[in-house]
Amino acid sequence: VTLFAENETVLRPYLNKIVSTAMKLIKEVKHPTNYLSLLRFLFRSIGGGKFELLYKEFLPLLPELLQGLMHIQARGPQAIREISIELCLTVPARLSSLLQFIPLLVQAVVLALKAKDEQVIKLGLRTLEFWVDNLNPEYLYPHMCTVLSNLMRALCALLRPHPSPFGLTALSVLGKLGGRNRRFLIEAFEVDNELSSEQGLLLMMKFAPKNSFQLPIDKLIEYAGKILCRAAPAGVSAEEENNAKKHAYLFLRTCTMVMVDRSIYVSDPDFVKSLRRFYCEEGKLDKKKHPAANGEEKASGTSSQEVKGIKPCMSAQNREESAVVQSRSFNFIKEHVFQQLCKHVIIASSYKHLEEDGDTTAKKFLHSIIQHFALLFVFAQKNLKETEVSQLDARVFLDAIVEVMCQEKREWFEAAKAALDSLLKLFVEILGKEKAGELPVLNELLSKLSHCCYQDMWEPRHAGCMGLAALCDQMSPKWVRTNQGELIRAFMFTFRDSHSEFAAMTAAQANKSLDKVVGISCAQYKDETDAKGAATQLAGAQAGMQV
Repeated sequence: VTLFAENETVLRPYLNKIVSTAMKLIKEVKHPTNYLSLLRFLFRSIGGGKFELLYKEFLPLLPELLQGLMHIQARGPQAIREISIELCLTVPARLSSLLQFIPLLVQAVVLALKAKDEQVIKLGLRTLEFWVDNLNPEYLYPHMCTVLSNLMRALCALLRPHPSPFGLTALSVLGKLGGRNRRFLIEAFEVDNELSSEQGLLLMMKFAPKNSFQLPIDKLIEYAGKILCRAAPAGVSAEEENNAKKHAYLFLRTCTMVMVDRSIYVSDPDFVKSLRRFYCEEGKLDKKKHPAANGEEKASGTSSQEVKGIKPCMSAQNREESAVVQSRSFNFIKEHVFQQLCKHVIIASSYKHLEEDGDTTAKKFLHSIIQHFALLFVFAQKNLKETEVSQLDARVFLDAIVEVMCQEKREWFEAAKAALDSLLKLFVEILGKEKAGELPVLNELLSKLSHCCYQDMWEPRHAGCMGLAALCDQMSPKWVRTNQGELIRAFMFTFRDSHSEFAAMTAAQANKSLDKVVGISCAQYKDETDAKGAATQLAGAQAGMQV
């Protein structure tokens, strides 16, 4: 159309169908970037005020189109959110036709000013300046009041000297707003809040002869985590960024080792065999099902306290004597810091450039952490809810795995999924599928993953489905039948929820896992008719619970 204006009449009958079909497919396909790019190219070609016929064709599409794009921005993957914002602000329509949508577009402008893409930021500034120049202040400012605080803060954040390309434009917009640019100062400021007045990790600094003080390093952990997770800043080479990430990881790795409870650890390379011998001696495993472990124990002639490579937990009495009295608030912030450390260790294992340091690679260190927590969960003699105040709650590691699985970056998700698979595999190798299903930690994990399936965002739903699928694959049919109600409810909600714009991305996995759960639940029926009837009744009952 841009090159040949006569194509306007040819495109006009198909414009409605092109836009509507593209919006529909964006919500259904797994990779919608191509359809968003199609709309972006179409909007840029039509824009400029040259094609009056096409502008008229767009008018009936505007309400559904803008609402759909804002829903995509709110719930879609991070990779397509900024494109949807750009499309909202480049819709080919005259300003007079967009007046009724100003309240919605103001939100898009605020999001554009906070975007990472420079082109989107420039578009947001240009749109806002155009409105200020051409709209009556008595009409525009009432619509801006709902987002005035966020809008002004976004503009002020862009006030940067050269070489920043946004400073002058942002200053010009603030000047055109006049005294209204200070009205947001009377509102309550959003300041950073701390979870607790205490610090989760303190470094004791000592100087001769007796001077010492405690240096809190929670903020350092936060900054190191930001370096590890950030994209490479402009003007920084890949080698420099990789080196910064490496040193950030080494710092986080050291902090993790300091906080890990080392009252139980593994020194034998043959981790699973040693733990089986210990459990057979303690009578927690059936020696008939593990004759190899039984024979090794008899041959060695050692007791469970002397099994090679396994150092059992301290007794309750010794733990009470060695533990420092800690408040619940201190323990809470300590667990929060440790969860962030575990999260960053999992993320670090997804970087290939951290695989070049021999025994200190991120993947090997993460595997050691997984072994440690496998020991803590397997050795637990009582319910996880009875964790002592002075000790880190082992469930923090589960929270870290689930949190990383819910991230948008594919590499991070794969690293967290691999960590979850390794943890479940260790449970099965040590105890067997039947005994592993009795671990209390699996109930905690099931609850966390099921909760993800009910979230609005696509990433948590995908993480929940994949995590529950891993549980169904690794655990015994008995465990699946015991928890079939919660599993089917989570899968059915993910599969059938019509409010999710990206349900198709997880529907295939949810459908596959749902079939497996129903199949396992009905496998106990010998008669095929009874099995089909039970499956229909089970699925119908669970579907009814969703309604």
